[in-house]
Amino acid sequence: MILTKPTQSLLQMLGPSFLFVALSLSGGELLLWPDLVSRYGLTIMWFVPLVLVLQYVVNIEIERYTIVTGKNTVSGLIGLAPWVRYFFPAVIAISLVWPAWISTAGNALAYGLGVGEYGAWVSAALLVALLFLWKSKQSYARIEGIAKVGLFLVLGVVFYAVIHIFSLNAVIESIQNGSWFPASSDSVAFIAALAYGGVAGVLNLVQSDWIMSRQYGASMHDTPEHIDWSHADTRANWQSWWRLVRLEHSLLFIIGNVVGIGFLAVLAVLLLSGASVKGFGVIAYEVDALNMIMPYLGTAFSLGVFFVFLMAQMTILDACGRLLKRCMSTSLSHEQLSMRVGSIGVLILLCAAIIPGFNQPASLLHISAVISAAVMAIYPPLLLRLNKQLPEYTRPRYVTPLVWLCSLFYGGMVLWGVWTWLV
Repeated sequence: MILTKPTQSLLQMLGPSFLFVALSLSGGELLLWPDLVSRYGLTIMWFVPLVLVLQYVVNIEIERYTIVTGKNTVSGLIGLAPWVRYFFPAVIAISLVWPAWISTAGNALAYGLGVGEYGAWVSAALLVALLFLWKSKQSYARIEGIAKVGLFLVLGVVFYAVIHIFSLNAVIESIQNGSWFPASSDSVAFIAALAYGGVAGVLNLVQSDWIMSRQYGASMHDTPEHIDWSHADTRANWQSWWRLVRLEHSLLFIIGNVVGIGFLAVLAVLLLSGASVKGFGVIAYEVDALNMIMPYLGTAFSLGVFFVFLMAQMTILDACGRLLKRCMSTSLSHEQLSMRVGSIGVLILLCAAIIPGFNQPASLLHISAVISAAVMAIYPPLLLRLNKQLPEYTRPRYVTPLVWLCSLFYGGMVLWGVWTWLV
């Protein structure tokens, strides 16, 4: 059997990476990096291109396995290393059960509407409403739609604001007076920004499910194991698929993140310089400052933030359900598993509404992101080993050093963070 050639154009294939750009904005770019840039200047952003390249390489290797085999990458990793079956659910339970994203969405919506003191209650109500989404089989399509709305709204407001108040002197001063590396007291926040300046951890692996649902590559076939990889047509069609998939991810993940991170960092320099704000206070301060520039501009920004973080929580619930389904021997559907993870999040948010000081979106994101960074130090080499078993023509070659560099980089960052915390 010959691998079927692509029937979709690059424009038609755009989609799964939209979710990754929106996930990036929801953690690193909107909350974590602006916090760091406001205190250390634009100079500290030199890490961003490195992080995006390393994460891109790992993402492509996840997609490579599914495009060649038509199978889920998590299932392949479990077959290669059975302990993964227990490791990934443990990571999900520790890092992703925290409803940090819906907490930020609820706080942004409440603050934008002038009822910021009810942020935790709004967040809990939103998460309860989201649980009904997983009664539908159209969850992925809805998530993708909300991601596009939130992205265009947030970036549209940011572009307008940056162009309207841009100051070249402020940007130059931020670069000249900035720091190349943060103080040890900010090690946790910095590692969190490195992890969610892009998307890191087990969340990357859900790409495999998404491209299977879009029927890319061998996943188009009912019996992908029967594909003849020695046939010239199969090789030619594989090259077409591989080129399109890499272009799709490059255009959205790398270019989208570079543009998004760049404009949001400049906005932080223009609005936050000299301001003593951290965590969710970054977004609240930006909302107030934008409203002073133009009536309701900050309100529109808060709505965009709301949509992006809402989409992020939807995507994370979807990813948790899919990953748990792959790892656990259960008759429950991935939608039902997503609902159970979300239910735990509702309980946490209710505690946040009742217990003073518990509702800290940035702190929850820090916890999740640091654990995700540690995960990025563990499974990329295993993924590389898995893909080395693919048909020779489709195996990774030149990216091998970058995959190892990704693992070493995140491992080194986490060890540095632990050291500074202990000392």
